[in-house]
Amino acid sequence: MRYFLFLIIAFCSFVTGSHAEEIKIAVCGPFTERDTEIGYMLQRGVSLKIKEINASGGLNGIQVTVVYKDDAADPAEAFRVAGEVAKDKSISAVIGHMHSNCSLAARDVYQQAKLPALSPGSTNVLLCSASPYYFRTIYRNDYQAKFAVRYMDEILGLKNIALLSDNSAYGQELKRHFLTEAKKRHLNVVVQEFYDATTTQNFNSLVKKFRFKTPEIVFVAGFYQHAGLLAKAMEEEKIPIRIMGADALFSGEFIKIGGNSTDKALIITPFVGHATFTQSFKKAYGVKPNATAALSYDAAGLLLQVIAKVGTHREEIRKELASMSSSEQGYQGVTGNTFFDLNGDCLRPAVVAMVSQGKFVAATKQMGTELIKQPSKKTEDVEKIPERVAGPLLEEEKIIPPQEKLLLMGFSANEVLIGIIIVMAIIIMMMVVRKPVK
Repeated sequence: MRYFLFLIIAFCSFVTGSHAEEIKIAVCGPFTERDTEIGYMLQRGVSLKIKEINASGGLNGIQVTVVYKDDAADPAEAFRVAGEVAKDKSISAVIGHMHSNCSLAARDVYQQAKLPALSPGSTNVLLCSASPYYFRTIYRNDYQAKFAVRYMDEILGLKNIALLSDNSAYGQELKRHFLTEAKKRHLNVVVQEFYDATTTQNFNSLVKKFRFKTPEIVFVAGFYQHAGLLAKAMEEEKIPIRIMGADALFSGEFIKIGGNSTDKALIITPFVGHATFTQSFKKAYGVKPNATAALSYDAAGLLLQVIAKVGTHREEIRKELASMSSSEQGYQGVTGNTFFDLNGDCLRPAVVAMVSQGKFVAATKQMGTELIKQPSKKTEDVEKIPERVAGPLLEEEKIIPPQEKLLLMGFSANEVLIGIIIVMAIIIMMMVVRKPVK
């Protein structure tokens, strides 16, 4: 009876073609419109890792396929793209999105489809806490903001600070946590200014206010483009104070836009350099990698290591990612050791990079990692997400490969192999003895 049941299942598996194997992941990010440099570095980082794996024989002998999806750095487009990706049952996991508002827009879609996603760039505090299917390889905004204040206080010994923030969700969240920590440490925010990320191109009138308030350093809660323009404006107005910023300033474009005026700027980053990776990346693309490229390279490596271990089933991938909850279970990559807390947030330490003679180098003085702590329980997600289209977005994934069903029913690997051979023999015999009807 046992083998009769096996032969029925194995025969169905054979005739339906379910034995075919494929490894496919999706990469979602801003590949057109604004912030294309982020998209380029995302694509190049992932692509380099995939090429290395495929060149060495693939993953368990199977070549890895990547589907790139452009979210245009727009939440509405990210929501649409997420729906396309989630409905494609051949896709096992997602790397992306980069902007937090895009990841938040896609989050519920991926959860409903039980599709694990791994972001190399989204730092919004509440991204991962509301979904067991979202993980990230970069730290959160609250960590970056607290780290910056601590560095100014403990390492630089500064007390008077200027704070400039843009109108993005990223900039406003950094500002909020920065102000909270600065108040706790009794630092004086002597200048607090806001600028529009979509329209501001000149900072001269704004930085003139620094003359009367005499800040010792300016923290930019925004992106590299405007930080570069700010550095130029401060040089033109002869205001010789340092710029400090979070991960969104760690870009060669910041130095290119600001020129020599960016010298001695301090940037919080998970990545300053890795000799072998930098050499490989520059050989492949003709430019040096930034933190986005390195984090994307590691995200691909981590995800494919998981798939090599547990297979392509979405739920098994999610479970394995969630189990990587300590440094001993982490993934060792070019950005260091990546592992996750109970929320799926990365417990990665930060370092401080400094611009020196047109290059990013590690700042002479670094700080410990005491701020990185495992939460005792899963964080409540209190953020209000924009309303979605009413009704279910996707059908839940319930497909289990026939081979996996056999193993779950207690058949051994040898029994599976013998059964498949028997089924194939029966089919061949039927084809041989069968005579055409006259």
